[in-house]
Amino acid sequence: MQKFFISSFAMLINIGVVVGAIFVVIGAISAFAQTGNLFAPIAMLGVGFVGIVGGAGTLYVLLGIYDSTRATYELLAEQARQK
Repeated sequence: MQKFFISSFAMLINIGVVVGAIFVVIGAISAFAQTGNLFAPIAMLGVGFVGIVGGAGTLYVLLGIYDSTRATYELLAEQARQK
């Protein structure tokens, strides 16, 4: 059951990254249409993608910490049973 929730959360992160990237690209196109110069869309793409990668990376690190903690607990519990 835990694997289901963890894999579902990872899938939600992936969906969030794709949707966020689509929104950033649409926003950059809109900024180009309104301003006519390339600085605003390029800045928006850069900042938007850095934000998406930073947010998704943080969530993946938290998933990794959870999985590592669970694996350590199982290992220590197995060692305690052997003694």
